[in-house]
Amino acid sequence: MAEFGLALQTDSAPCQRMGSCHRVCKALCEIKIVIATVLAVIFAALAAPAIVARLGPSELPAFLDVTPDSRSLAFAALLSVVSTILFGLIPALRASSARPEAALKRGGMHSSARIGSLRWMLAAQIGFSVAVLFLSGLLLLSFRQLVAINPGFSRDNVILFDLAPRDPIDRHPDSGVQLLAQVRALPGVRAASLTAQRPMGGDMVWIMTPFVRFPGRANEILRPLQIPVSDGFFNAMQIRWIAGRDFLPEEIARGSDSAIVNQAFVDAFLPGKNPLGESFDTIGDSPNPVRHQIVGIAGTIHYNNLREPDRPTIYTPLRDAARATLNIRAASTSASTLAGLRKQIESAAPAVVAHNILLLESQIENTLVSERLLALLAGFFSAVAVLLAAVGLYGVVNYAAVRRTREIGIRIALGAGRASVVRLIGWSNWIPVSTGIALGIAAGIMLARYLASQLFGVHPTDFWSLAVPIGCILLAAFVASLPPAVRAARTDPLIALRHE
Repeated sequence: MAEFGLALQTDSAPCQRMGSCHRVCKALCEIKIVIATVLAVIFAALAAPAIVARLGPSELPAFLDVTPDSRSLAFAALLSVVSTILFGLIPALRASSARPEAALKRGGMHSSARIGSLRWMLAAQIGFSVAVLFLSGLLLLSFRQLVAINPGFSRDNVILFDLAPRDPIDRHPDSGVQLLAQVRALPGVRAASLTAQRPMGGDMVWIMTPFVRFPGRANEILRPLQIPVSDGFFNAMQIRWIAGRDFLPEEIARGSDSAIVNQAFVDAFLPGKNPLGESFDTIGDSPNPVRHQIVGIAGTIHYNNLREPDRPTIYTPLRDAARATLNIRAASTSASTLAGLRKQIESAAPAVVAHNILLLESQIENTLVSERLLALLAGFFSAVAVLLAAVGLYGVVNYAAVRRTREIGIRIALGAGRASVVRLIGWSNWIPVSTGIALGIAAGIMLARYLASQLFGVHPTDFWSLAVPIGCILLAAFVASLPPAVRAARTDPLIALRHE
């Protein structure tokens, strides 16, 4: 009995050490969860204000309080606990189902012999990541296409000043000819013009779209834009000039029936004809038509936003500059230059007030606020998706490599090269990876129709739309599989053959 008790005490020592190690590992896991939660809260506190700052245009920023409070912190903590319990439940149930007698007889190999379910879980995880990458890639490629559009004018060093009468009761129309002459004489001003609607105003600016009727023809179905501008507009914006002439200052001052049209107008209404000298009527809110005669042809531009197609456009003489936008192409766009120009403008034209000063480049960026925000969020979720797929793949490959330690040792002992072992481990999960990619692309194509209104110049079946997510996942799979494979190839055969 004494010998049996001594043996029992001797056998219980390893069990006590195992219990102690289990408690240490459990404590380390809990510490890691707490650290991950704290880091996530810090990241959210820093990232949320940056995202909110992009919700509105520069002259009208959005205000939203995103400071973490007790409720948001409690929600984050609860979410961390639920996630830990949810994703730790299946491994815990699998471990609890192991039979002690079988584990002791087979040296623990039976409990780790089956990883088929892990591979299919990996395929589902990769499929989810590919779907997120696919949709995010569409948004990123769409934004890239949008910002690469040539608007048809030069956006550099152009300053926009909104003008308003100093006396709002004074309704006397002013063509702005004298104002332009004084502004163009200011130092640092290379060119200046007036427009009734701010260029690249987006949804904030209303532009006339009258019906057009040519002599002997019915009203045209397509309605062009009509934009009143002053002389020098095409020079100030550096728009390509095709034929004819610009407006004359006297035409602006007294009003005229002259009109300048763009190339899209010629292609839509006068194909194959010389448009110079042609007459047409515009019919707007008033039932009385207004006659115009074409005196010039300019290149087609995107006037209101980058998304709009090449629309036919009519430029007419600006009748009243009291509530117009002054476009100045300056030698410099520094803050001191903007302040100096504003004072000089109001000094040269005391009857008007210059406000809402903005660079044309910033005005264009303001029309892309929603697209830029979607691209920012898409980039973030793309990084998360790649990281999620890489972590999952690393865990499965590493687990499979450890499980096959004896097999790898035997292979190396029989003469297998290190490169063949790396290939064996690296290619062991190509089936779940390829399955996940196929499932993710299929799901992404089905879901892409819900993003159709946000896409520009991108189709879900385009080469780059498919190549970007597939390439990112394959690269992540390679990077995640390489360390376990290299570690397995460096296994000592003598140690591996004794491994249980």
